[in-house]
Amino acid sequence: MSQVSVTKCDTVVPFAGFASGVIESVSDRLKDAYRKALGSLIRMFPVDTPSFEDFDATNVGDWVISMIADGVSVNTARYYLENISAIYNKAVKAGLAGNTDSFTVVKSRLVEVATGLRRLDHDVNKLRGLYCQRDEIRGEKRQCFDLFMLSVFNRGMDVEQILRLTKAY
Repeated sequence: MSQVSVTKCDTVVPFAGFASGVIESVSDRLKDAYRKALGSLIRMFPVDTPSFEDFDATNVGDWVISMIADGVSVNTARYYLENISAIYNKAVKAGLAGNTDSFTVVKSRLVEVATGLRRLDHDVNKLRGLYCQRDEIRGEKRQCFDLFMLSVFNRGMDVEQILRLTKAY
């Protein structure tokens, strides 16, 4: 693996240009991963490629959120984040960028989100299992069950509020 050679000059070096040089210097195994992560990042910046100054916690967080909103899994978003962080750290070592904790901050938030999503998925599966038992319930118990489920699906709406609802045509 060869080192990335960087020449400092008075102009601002865009991150994508530096990253392209890094991509060419890494092993074949990493090239594809870095390219995919960089492509995802560049799509977030429709007008210009990001400069090193754009890597604050807000922009990095927005990028991760946009990936997840576009259907990328949390694990893939984290992997891309780690790859871009590795490229950025090479820029810090080359003296082109300043140290930032943006990647660490966003990564820790992403871990919290992933943990919450796993819990939510588990809870949703429990609710699905409970709802599948609905057909086995008869009479007044079924009405109570339906009121309970309606309450759950309406963010814990009080049963008394549900009973006061009127049918709108």
